[in-house]
Amino acid sequence: LPLLTMRAIIITFLLFALVTVSYSAGTHKFYGRAFGTVSDWYVKDSSHSHHLEVNFNPMQDGSTGKTFPKFQANIDVRSRDGTPQYAALFNNTDLPAGILSKLEGPPGLFQISKTQGLDYHSFISASKFAPVQEGDLVALLEKYLKNAQQVMLFGQVYEDANGAVGIHDIHRIMGSLGQTYGDGGFFVNDGTDTYAIFLHFKGEF
Repeated sequence: LPLLTMRAIIITFLLFALVTVSYSAGTHKFYGRAFGTVSDWYVKDSSHSHHLEVNFNPMQDGSTGKTFPKFQANIDVRSRDGTPQYAALFNNTDLPAGILSKLEGPPGLFQISKTQGLDYHSFISASKFAPVQEGDLVALLEKYLKNAQQVMLFGQVYEDANGAVGIHDIHRIMGSLGQTYGDGGFFVNDGTDTYAIFLHFKGEF
């Protein structure tokens, strides 16, 4: 190949590598909890994901003081293979005091340790879960979101190089992440009572 062509190929490759490395370096993930109020939500389905996307009002990072004007929660309502999620519904009279105490912190986004989070096996038996079809799970989540004065979520927090900030994996967390992360969870408070929905995929409890 001519020298100029070779140089162009090398430069293109280096630029591609630089962009790829920059994107990876810009991605930040951790186990955390996000407590706040929501503005709206909608179902977002694609070929690889079926979830309820919940938009929060501005969310402040409790550690850095940074405020995220747009903060999203992505709640899986169906597995990728089409099987339903398994759900367990609790209210404040069903929840152990140790779980309710984890909801007493200030609003905002915080990175937390595994012990500060949720461990399904410590307070839920497998018999509490039942398979819920996508439409029914969306309706259940919306029922509690409509009256929520505060929404409290546990899961994996992300901030990527494209500026998207939010929380997902709001379900039982398995695999390598499960070694350092607690489980995900969905809680709402309507001003009087607290309700919780815990989720897991088929065969993951």
